[in-house]
Amino acid sequence: MPKTNTKAGEPQMLDFYALSQLATRLTGKKWVSVEFQRPPWKGFGGAALANPGGEFTIYLDPSMTEVKQYHVFLHEVAHVKLHGHRMEPTTTQALQVAPEQHRPETGLKALQLAVLEEQADTLANKWDSQARRDAGMTANIDNRLQALYLYGG
Repeated sequence: MPKTNTKAGEPQMLDFYALSQLATRLTGKKWVSVEFQRPPWKGFGGAALANPGGEFTIYLDPSMTEVKQYHVFLHEVAHVKLHGHRMEPTTTQALQVAPEQHRPETGLKALQLAVLEEQADTLANKWDSQARRDAGMTANIDNRLQALYLYGG
């Protein structure tokens, strides 16, 4: 899996294409694109959106630390795997015109939202535990991601 260019000695998560490959593999979906840009809504560290055509996009806030990006990535991938079939397709144009109308929690009751978030957290934690076991408990983020890619989730 390719890595991004990094400053000397600074750890860096795998690049967006490698993360997209991993997300697609973990979810079993057609294609899951990963973008290092702020999600469309304020206060979100990440977001998963369905695109027309059965593909998905995961947004990761580039200002987060690598560790936070890793955990948010796993959480958002879990949302796609568990809840992707329920996500309404959203176009980039629609997000630019009226982002608040396409917030993930629109139309959900607080309890429903809490259940969906708990399910995603549980699966993300399972994947992280598996990655630590397969790559070594002290493995860095890249090694954990590569273990997930090689050994599946």
